[in-house]
Amino acid sequence: LGLAIVERISRLLKVEVQVRSRLGRGSVFSVRVPLARQPLATQQRSSLGAHLAVPLQGRRLLVIDNEQMVLQSMQGLLQQWGADVLTAADLEQALSCLQGRAPDLALVDYHLDGGRTGLQALAALRAQFGEDLPALMITADRTEDCRQGARALGVSVLNKPIKAGKLRASLDTLLSPRR
Repeated sequence: LGLAIVERISRLLKVEVQVRSRLGRGSVFSVRVPLARQPLATQQRSSLGAHLAVPLQGRRLLVIDNEQMVLQSMQGLLQQWGADVLTAADLEQALSCLQGRAPDLALVDYHLDGGRTGLQALAALRAQFGEDLPALMITADRTEDCRQGARALGVSVLNKPIKAGKLRASLDTLLSPRR
């Protein structure tokens, strides 16, 4: 599969895939891609960067997860994409760091400490900030209870471990202006 993808990309770029092989040792596949002769115009670069940053640039995202490592990882990734990120281990911390101002989107884990769930936290956030608060559940829980609860609140679910591209696509969809 990987080689088929490389072959398609090489055809698009009009470069040749080369192979070296040694019996009993393995094979090496390579491509040579020429360097650009001139850099992109400043205007093209800035419009490309702006396109990639939208709609996360400057967006206020709330991440609720009871695992500190997950909070740190999510914060780092989302900040790389230009988002302002608030993190909390539970609803109380979330309300404290929000300081009465709604986030643009909430990312919640299903299982929180004390037998509470991210869906309960989300329901409380929506009660305070409005039912239209976009949200995404990121969880390792694959049970039907979790899925039904998310469906009842109209929340999409991404299962851990998540891929950055899938997360980004979900966030872009949730934060895009409604048509």
